[in-house]
Amino acid sequence: MAEPSDSFSVKKIGNRWTFVTPAGNAFFMLGVMDVDSMSSKMDDGRSYEDIVQAKYGARPRWARKQLLRLKEWGFNSLAEYSSYYALAYPNAAAPDISTADGFKKALTAENHTLKRSLTDPRLFSGIGNAYSDEILHRAKLSPALLTRKMSADEVRALFEATQAVLKEWTERLRQEAREKFPEKVTAFRDDFAVHGKYKQPCPVCGTAVQRIAYADNETNYCPRCQTGGRLLADRSLSRLLKSDWPKSIDELERLRG
Repeated sequence: MAEPSDSFSVKKIGNRWTFVTPAGNAFFMLGVMDVDSMSSKMDDGRSYEDIVQAKYGARPRWARKQLLRLKEWGFNSLAEYSSYYALAYPNAAAPDISTADGFKKALTAENHTLKRSLTDPRLFSGIGNAYSDEILHRAKLSPALLTRKMSADEVRALFEATQAVLKEWTERLRQEAREKFPEKVTAFRDDFAVHGKYKQPCPVCGTAVQRIAYADNETNYCPRCQTGGRLLADRSLSRLLKSDWPKSIDELERLRG
């Protein structure tokens, strides 16, 4: 399709931009959704990490085996919830995010926004876009807050909200699966508090849920519960409206009458 090169590249072929391999062929991603050894637990309480230790002796041996299997089965990448950290750095002592201290260590390893950190599979495998919105709403924290700017109380609130939200939804989804086979798998649920609820009332304070849109995703949040009434800039709309972009939810509500 394209001229061979010494690296992967992006090329325009016809009317489409295409990710191209060094051989000049189009690259089509085929990845596994969740490959991880550290964060999940079995129904009997054992962690996958315990099972890995029992079967393989150490995580490096497990990582080599999983990468070999993925290649043999025809996969060429890791998808959203897979732990790049566990596979690429199997010798590293990953923080135990099931504890408050381990959670804080992972959270503050890099200085990013809370939304970015919670959706980074190297740090918190398995949370993703939807549950990060729900967690931040439960913790009453802004998705734009920088991780190294957080107070001790904010870190504690986030840790407790993460534990509570994930536990609640794990139990809820398990119960639904026991009753009948899931017919529709979706990241948008009627019983979510804010995710996918743009312009709908926050279940806590009744304020219209707002969003930050980017690429094919969006972050949903309640400005009164999470940002002290401040509206976070939506890149496309704020660039379009410039100085007319409302700075607070009160201003936005006045404009809407």
